[in-house]
Amino acid sequence: MFEVLNTPALIRSGESSTNFQLKNTGKSTFSWDVFSDLQFISISPFSGKLSPGQVVDITALIKNDEIEEDVYYTNLTFRVNFSQYYNSGIGVINYTEKKWLLDEAVIDAAYDKKTDRIYAVTDSKKLLFIDPILKTTEAYPLIHKPTCISLHPDGNLLLIGNESSISHFDISQKNIIKETENLAPVTSIVFGESNWAHVLTSYHAVFFSLNLLTNERITATGDFELYNNGSLVKHPTEPLVYYFFNLSEKTPIRIFNISQGPGQYEGELISNSGNPIPGKIWFSDDGQRLYNLEGNIFEKDLPNPTSYKHVGTLNPYYRFFSLIKQNSISEDIIGIQNYAGIFQLSDSKFLKYKPNFERFEEKTFPKFLFDENDYFHAVDSEVLTSFFSNDGQYLHFICSPVFNGEKLKNSAVYTVKVR
Repeated sequence: MFEVLNTPALIRSGESSTNFQLKNTGKSTFSWDVFSDLQFISISPFSGKLSPGQVVDITALIKNDEIEEDVYYTNLTFRVNFSQYYNSGIGVINYTEKKWLLDEAVIDAAYDKKTDRIYAVTDSKKLLFIDPILKTTEAYPLIHKPTCISLHPDGNLLLIGNESSISHFDISQKNIIKETENLAPVTSIVFGESNWAHVLTSYHAVFFSLNLLTNERITATGDFELYNNGSLVKHPTEPLVYYFFNLSEKTPIRIFNISQGPGQYEGELISNSGNPIPGKIWFSDDGQRLYNLEGNIFEKDLPNPTSYKHVGTLNPYYRFFSLIKQNSISEDIIGIQNYAGIFQLSDSKFLKYKPNFERFEEKTFPKFLFDENDYFHAVDSEVLTSFFSNDGQYLHFICSPVFNGEKLKNSAVYTVKVR
């Protein structure tokens, strides 16, 4: 009775319209119409009559300015004499790549402001030297699959944790100069004062300090408990290392004093209300301000270096932040929200705040285009970490695609000009 010709299966970015045809293959004239359940698809002509053997050209116009970046699938439904139906599947990819896609899946990264260089370790046992402005990489092989990385303050040495040791990588020589064996997988490393590094391991979650010259190890003791999925962060200006648990917003943060070299347990991070400050944390560059994953803002409560007072919040609704950074030059605050309660959002949010905590910009963080056997998805980005450039003009994100709760290959660098 009728035949639909040349219907496209997929319309990509930059294609504002597509054409197809409807042909009357029967012996009598019929009325027809065609429609879509997506409002941004405009069809012209959308109805008419066709005599036997007659063909009509139909245009589907995609109004890209009316839709968000995503992949959309729908049917074009053809109806003849208001009774016979035919569905033709169509996909619309409204996606422009804004990130620099890497060939590797990044596990962890460190940043050297002096050289504007990112050091990243990948799941294919490589160390990458990344220039985020020139978009160039250098790759160096590693012996073991890495778990974390940390840059020495002098910019000459990298410590790379893995399942059974710590690799000492000399940046000027561009090779591993020493391996320090370890009995448990290393989950986090930070450099401390003088020649000490501070290490967190899984399997009973041990915190110990490692002398880089003598290989001496001193395990911290005290009345505290750590968990396997934790991380360490060093205070920007004080000889303090903080432990937080990655998988809970309620576990108190532990503080270790490293002023004498080896870490000594000092207590929990406390707010001026007397309650522990829980969850993942980030510091401002001067160490005077602290943010946690709930978007609460604390400022240093002098003279006690371990106590902070609550001064505000970035969170008008209950969503968790996966990252909060404050530009030390403009003092603007940038946050990435991935979670609402325990549920991951379908769209990660990029938020900007003024120094008085007033939000003045909100947009969707760029997604990844994922091809699943020729069925495309615009999948969410999980932000691993980020770094401000030395001049404060750029913020570099390391992010990875996440689909159905699983991290996919490969990672990307997304650079935002913030000044």
